[in-house]
Amino acid sequence: MPSFRMSATLVLLMVFAFPRPSEACAVCSAGEVSMSPREAQKPTEGTFGAGVDVRAGGLRLGNATRLSEWRTEGQLHYTPTSGYRFRLAIPVLARQMSGVDVDANRRPFAGDATVSVDARVSEVREGRERLSRTFALTFGLALPTAPAVTDDHGAFLPAVLQPGCNSIVPEALLSYRLARGSFSLVGTPRMRLPIPVREAPHRGASVGMGVTGQWQPHPRFATRLGTTVRYELEGADATGRGDGISGGLVTYLSPEIAVRPTLDLMWTIGVFAPVLQASAGGQRETAVFATSLSWDI
Repeated sequence: MPSFRMSATLVLLMVFAFPRPSEACAVCSAGEVSMSPREAQKPTEGTFGAGVDVRAGGLRLGNATRLSEWRTEGQLHYTPTSGYRFRLAIPVLARQMSGVDVDANRRPFAGDATVSVDARVSEVREGRERLSRTFALTFGLALPTAPAVTDDHGAFLPAVLQPGCNSIVPEALLSYRLARGSFSLVGTPRMRLPIPVREAPHRGASVGMGVTGQWQPHPRFATRLGTTVRYELEGADATGRGDGISGGLVTYLSPEIAVRPTLDLMWTIGVFAPVLQASAGGQRETAVFATSLSWDI
């Protein structure tokens, strides 16, 4: 992956190209000097911003079917009042499949748009360098804006090969963050419950748990190591019957680097590597390479 190595090198160059800022910086006015994952950040009144998240990975289904996907998601967020951040995310997918009767050329699709709100429930700080605890909730709703895809014969592709869920998907995520000095630990249990709204294949309900540790030795640089476990129930075909080829358990390991090249920009780059897979239908996920850029004002 030469491009990945070039990106990692650029990250390191950006880290050392910027001097250490003073403690009284524009980042502090946003209420959070730690480069923690988004779910653990405290919403601050009057702030807005934008971001883009890019992910590339793939899926193998059985011995013949292959899916590779490049997902680019644009995001906008606004905090009208302290403690509540509203977010809109719209993805575009570039997908290519083999082993099924579809156009083998890489084609773009709209993904499922998501609206969400981050709500800070409580925060406790015990001195400047002592332990701090932050507890927050995220509520989201994914909308079926992605098309229901069929093969060249007009039959629906299985749920695991669809670009969207063909459902309205409520989601709830709880975030609990512990921090002391340069170190922090974030736990994020998550639940998704698809509600089918189309006569098309759809994914099953899922629950997950993520834990991410972060070390931030410099105000402009942090490293993270996380693990995520996701369990998904069996999905259904267009008639509502179980499809027998979706659902199961996947565990990921996710190293990541976060860089703040300017006071209002943050860039992250990392990989989500599946280290344990027990999925139905012979599903095997590949590693997902991810990078994101966020801008806050």
